[in-house]
Amino acid sequence: MKSMADTKIKTNEIWNKALIALKEKLPKSTYDAWVINLVPNNIDGNEFSVRCGYKIAIQSMEQYNHIFASVISEIAETELTFKILYDDELSKILAKKAQLRKKEEEKNVNKYENLQQMYSCNLNLKFKFDNFVVGSNSELAYAGAMAVAKNPGKTTYNPLFIYGNSGVGKTHLLQAIGHFVLDKGLKVKYFTTEEFVNDFVKAVASGLNKEQNSKSYKMNNLRQKYRNCDVLLIDDIQFIENKKQTQVEIFNTFESLYNSGKQIVFASDRPPSALNLFTDRLKTRFAGGLLVDIQPPELETRMAILQNLSDEENMQLSNEIITFLAENYCANVRELKGAFNKIKLFFDSTKKELSLESVKKILNFKENLKTYTAETIISEVASFFNVSVDDILGSCRMKTIANARQVAIYLVRELTKDSFPSIGNIFDKKHSTIIYSYENMQKQLNIDTHLKNAVSEIQKRLG
Repeated sequence: MKSMADTKIKTNEIWNKALIALKEKLPKSTYDAWVINLVPNNIDGNEFSVRCGYKIAIQSMEQYNHIFASVISEIAETELTFKILYDDELSKILAKKAQLRKKEEEKNVNKYENLQQMYSCNLNLKFKFDNFVVGSNSELAYAGAMAVAKNPGKTTYNPLFIYGNSGVGKTHLLQAIGHFVLDKGLKVKYFTTEEFVNDFVKAVASGLNKEQNSKSYKMNNLRQKYRNCDVLLIDDIQFIENKKQTQVEIFNTFESLYNSGKQIVFASDRPPSALNLFTDRLKTRFAGGLLVDIQPPELETRMAILQNLSDEENMQLSNEIITFLAENYCANVRELKGAFNKIKLFFDSTKKELSLESVKKILNFKENLKTYTAETIISEVASFFNVSVDDILGSCRMKTIANARQVAIYLVRELTKDSFPSIGNIFDKKHSTIIYSYENMQKQLNIDTHLKNAVSEIQKRLG
């Protein structure tokens, strides 16, 4: 008969091997946010259990239970079921660890030999790789940024060009590169193109006033300021789209740094091909390294971001509140953090326990002010695509009907703010399928002009 100690050792061995396999089988956002924080518990009969410190994680991982069970059964060489148990003590331990990480980060300010250098780089301590939540929407961008940070100027990813809508995390990744490189003792310069334009205009204007230093002297100072670095991080490059002289200076700065083996990273709200008013030679430089995009975060990543924020701020947000926020603030990370910050302000000032109803009041969330109904939206979509409502609500996979169905799901979510489960009931689909359809539409609308025009036209018809 095996002792408890033997069982514990076997449980740990199975779980350690399972982690390796699960990393390949599960989404990176799920693995990094939840799975690595699970603790092996016990093997009781044919049940393998683990302990979890996040209630929200148990709900989030339910859909993967069959994968957990399959992996563990294969390793144990016997059929086992899988169960996740909530552990309040583990929850407290994880919360304390998050607080310690936050305090350690604050102390890390002192490790810079010259604190003024960090401020002169325009870097914000909140934007580091450690607190960037990676999801399927940002996995490639994160990998590219990390590769550049580890070997600036020495990879084929030069320049690195990150693009995506406002508020999805581009600035966070740019500055995370800056912090990482600065820790290695290299020189970094982060700036927005607005800052560059202002400096450039001042340098040009100085040549028009004979009483001031010459334009040449001012331009040399400008070039020294932006070229005396090992890594140049340029944010919002799209803002110089119609500024030809500034584009010339950016091009020359790029050439100077690139030819010296220095790293350049750009961020934009559009890919180079969509920057229509840029010179061809500059667009060619943008596309000469690695192009990566960041999409709006999917539901699971939004939930992980909220859990991460609540841990850092030592706020206990219920599963219900996190789910509500993740489902209703889905446009971008900035919108999600904005909602969280309002809740935090209320919590810090009142110290009152947060409920879903109190959160809705804090955010002034209006559930009943719906201009449209799902029925009217689906009917209008059916009319536009020349299909029937029954087709859209059915299971036919013909391309025209499938496209109409995805548009209908997207517009019902956008215009009514019905929850994903309730939309799933309307379309007789699992809420995970509804989420996939909605998020896929978000991605397609960024790249498909025809689809974007179709959605816009349907909205106009709805009035």
